[in-house]
Amino acid sequence: RLVDAQWEFFSDPSGKVTHVVLYQNGREMKAPRTNDAVVERKEISLPATSLQDYVGTFALRPGLELVFSVENDKLVLQPTNQGRDIMFAEAKDKFFSKYIDASIEFARDASGRVSELTLKQGAFTGVAKRK
Repeated sequence: RLVDAQWEFFSDPSGKVTHVVLYQNGREMKAPRTNDAVVERKEISLPATSLQDYVGTFALRPGLELVFSVENDKLVLQPTNQGRDIMFAEAKDKFFSKYIDASIEFARDASGRVSELTLKQGAFTGVAKRK
């Protein structure tokens, strides 16, 4: 899916990028630089059958759900009104995106069923409950 959007990066006098502005749908959304660290993530293989534990819908906030499915033995994330992303395992219950700076850690209830997740994306951290 294609959208009409533009990114503009802003720098300080030394040339270091300080923030970015996304121009989309007549809006301007400014995001400050939050970190210079680059996290090296290592992908591991999980049995395809275990990926079924994560399939379902998780409500992050009203109007924003995170829907997980398995396609071709990969965990696929489809957020409401956003593009799809393949999530890669770095541990049991912990996944990351190679496309954006985001990680998801699933939590299980006393019976071992995945009941919620914690999304970390940039400076944002949010908890989403399974619907």
